[in-house]
Amino acid sequence: MKSATLSLGIALIVLGIAGYALTGAVSVTALIPAFFGIPLALLARGVDTKPALAIVALVLVLAGLGGSAPGLAKIGSLVDGTAANPAAVISQSIMAVLSLVYIVTWFRRRGKNGAAAAA
Repeated sequence: MKSATLSLGIALIVLGIAGYALTGAVSVTALIPAFFGIPLALLARGVDTKPALAIVALVLVLAGLGGSAPGLAKIGSLVDGTAANPAAVISQSIMAVLSLVYIVTWFRRRGKNGAAAAA
């Protein structure tokens, strides 16, 4: 899980910084993905050896998914051109999809390793 956690952390940091820069650095909220990515990148080192850190990473990603999932619901408004803030919809949607992929990966890897890995 180290590589998956580190990859997600870095991807979220890049997404946040890119979103902030590409929108003219007018709103700190564009950095929200980076605020999730930094702790994930830091947690990555210990997720394979300390199960509690793996659970912390999962909870952090679940919280991020909860905050970014509304972006997926607004994809229709992005497609038809009525989105109030298209950059936010795109950023939230990317974060939600990345989070979902991580969560599925987390549970699949825990399932393969048995209950001992998740304890």
